[in-house]
Amino acid sequence: MQIFDKQSVGDLLLMDVLADLHRVKRKLAHYAGKYGGDVTQFEARVNSENESFEHYDELIEWKAYQAACDDLVERIEELKHGRFQVA
Repeated sequence: MQIFDKQSVGDLLLMDVLADLHRVKRKLAHYAGKYGGDVTQFEARVNSENESFEHYDELIEWKAYQAACDDLVERIEELKHGRFQVA
């Protein structure tokens, strides 16, 4: 049986979450570049235009990536401050 200290586990978890954050931020940058703004601006544009299922689908996806980014940033802060449990 191997025993790991909490800091080592936290470091491994942090690396994993940082990798996820990098992937999510690349997606956010893709949408920002494609539509020339942030998700809030794009949502206002989608709501003011005639129905575009493609834009609506991309808005849903973009908002999901933004929510994931926010969650990952919060998770990173928890890991940095040791606020996690190891089962």
